[in-house]
Amino acid sequence: MDLGHFLSTEKLEVRVRKFLKWNSVEEVPNFPFTSFEELQIGATNGSYTLGIDYTTSNNFAWSLYGFLYSFFFLFFATAPLLAIISSIICAFYLKSYVLFLGVPIPFFAWLFSNPYNLFRSAMSLIAFVIAGIALVLLISGKVVPLIFCLLFVVPFYMNRFIYQLNKDKFRLVLLNSEPIFLYFYQHGKVGFKCNVTGDSFWI
Repeated sequence: MDLGHFLSTEKLEVRVRKFLKWNSVEEVPNFPFTSFEELQIGATNGSYTLGIDYTTSNNFAWSLYGFLYSFFFLFFATAPLLAIISSIICAFYLKSYVLFLGVPIPFFAWLFSNPYNLFRSAMSLIAFVIAGIALVLLISGKVVPLIFCLLFVVPFYMNRFIYQLNKDKFRLVLLNSEPIFLYFYQHGKVGFKCNVTGDSFWI
């Protein structure tokens, strides 16, 4: 699904049109909306929830929003690597080599911060508790335990933040372009859930 990078919404619309199975929402079988306008209303009034694939929002949101945003995205996306490098530097600087044990922590933080993780709610609570502990350690001046906490908390929340940012940006594009919505819907990357009946509409 390589559609290019740094595209305007208009250019992306042109590229996806030739791949569409349907030309309008009205043509989509077994779909809860009879028009794109009805879809927009349903997605904004709370009666339906627009679901977006995690990797899709990350892959396309930054490419739609320009070169500078891509640097911003890459900075947040490399948070685990930056945290690992920081832990190694701190280990040598503080001569506290126990910090080498913290090298895998940012990876697990990134893994468990995935919004589609089955333990999302539990991990959110754990991250919140660790953040609270980090605050106490900061106040008490206990540097090494604080670094261990930060190795988890910082990558965890950075990844959650960039996901939500990309999701919001991509959602805006989807709800303002019928061809783009249809393209990603037919590939099973976006879908709807009815908040009244609980029915899901995905391919």
